[in-house]
Amino acid sequence: MPGSAAIIEERNSELMLKPAAVLEIDTYSDTQIADWDHEDVLTAEEHKRILARMQNL
Repeated sequence: MPGSAAIIEERNSELMLKPAAVLEIDTYSDTQIADWDHEDVLTAEEHKRILARMQNL
């Protein structure tokens, strides 16, 4: 189903997709989520370093 959560597993050089269940453990306010998003911003140097590492995979 489009937009549903899935589990991706590699088996014998093949990718397998399985449906996943997402269970809510805690409920957070929009303000808490916005605060976390604001705090989770990468610096330009961190962004550059991550991109460089991903290109070397």
